[in-house]
Amino acid sequence: MRIRKWQIHFLLLVICSAMLFLYLLGRDSREQVVLLYDLGTTMENSFEEAIRRYSLTWDTRKVIFSESTLESELESLSRKGFRIIIGPRNSSQASVLAPLLERFEMFAIAPAVTSPGVLGASNRIISLGVSDDFQVETIVQELIGEEIGSLIIVKDVVNRTYTDHVVEGIVNALSQYVIGVFEIESGFDLEIDDELLHAADAVLFVANPRQTAISLRRIASVKHDIKFFASDYSEGPELSMFGGKEIEALTIYTFVHGENGIGQGDSLHRGVLNAVILADKLLSSDRDLDHVFAEPGTLEFIGFENTVIRFSAEGFAELEMKGVRPNSSH
Repeated sequence: MRIRKWQIHFLLLVICSAMLFLYLLGRDSREQVVLLYDLGTTMENSFEEAIRRYSLTWDTRKVIFSESTLESELESLSRKGFRIIIGPRNSSQASVLAPLLERFEMFAIAPAVTSPGVLGASNRIISLGVSDDFQVETIVQELIGEEIGSLIIVKDVVNRTYTDHVVEGIVNALSQYVIGVFEIESGFDLEIDDELLHAADAVLFVANPRQTAISLRRIASVKHDIKFFASDYSEGPELSMFGGKEIEALTIYTFVHGENGIGQGDSLHRGVLNAVILADKLLSSDRDLDHVFAEPGTLEFIGFENTVIRFSAEGFAELEMKGVRPNSSH
C-alpha cells in the first residue's frame, strides 16, 4: 500500500501536536515569585493575604533572609526560572541582596526599603517605600512645628544602612536641639542618665517596633511629661505587643497614599500588598523587566485601596508622610 505525501505530513503533525501537549502538560506555566522575608514581621501573613485577596495562582517560594544561605538559595531558584522577588524588608538586607540580583538575573520589589545608596547602586530593585532623604526632611519639619526644645534620639544598630543615614540627617538639621543620641540592640540595653532625660522635651525613635516599644516603656516609667516620636521603622505588630498602652503617646511619621490618608495596617503590610499587585501587573503584561527596573520613573499602577502609585527616577514610591498615633489594641 502506497502512503501518500499528505498522509505523512498529517502523521507528523499529529505526532508533533501530541509531543507539544505532553510538554505543556508536564510544565508548570504559572508565574513564579519569591517572597524574601523575616520571621516575626507581617511580611509572610501580608503576602498570603494578598494572594487570597487577588486570587493569584502563582508558583511561590518563601525564603527567610539569612546572609549565610541567601546566595545558594537564589542560585537554585534562578535555575528553576524564578525572576521576581518580593522583599527584602530593610535597607541593610537590600545591600546584601543587590549584587546577587545582578549575578542571577533577578529583580526585587521591596515593600519598604528606603536607602538612596542601595537603590542608586542597582537597576534591579525598586521600592514601595519613600527615600530616607524625604523622611528626614519630613520629620525635621514636623519636629520644628512641634516646637521641641531639647531632643534625645534612640537608634537601632542592626539596620545601620537606614538608621545611620536618617539620624545623621536629623542631627545635622536639628543640632541645636539634639542633646543625646543613644544606640540600642534590644531596648533593654538603653541607658540614659536621669539628669539628661529630665532635661529632654522629646524622644525620637529610629528603631524597629520591639526596640521602640521596650525603650519607650522604660523612658515613660522615669519621666511622664515627655513627647515620643518615631520614624515608620517603628511600625509593626510588636510595637503594641511589647509597648502596651504607653505607645498611645507615640507619634509615628509614616508614608500615606495621598488623599486616601492612612491605609489599613502598618507600612510594611501595605508595602507587601502593593508589591504583590505590582508584580502581578508586570508578569501579566510581559513587560521588559530590564527596562522597567532601569527606568522606574516611567512606571505607575493602581495599588491597594485603588491608589495610583508612581515612582521617582531613583525607584522610590512617590508618597506623602504624616504623623499618626498607633492603636495599642492591635
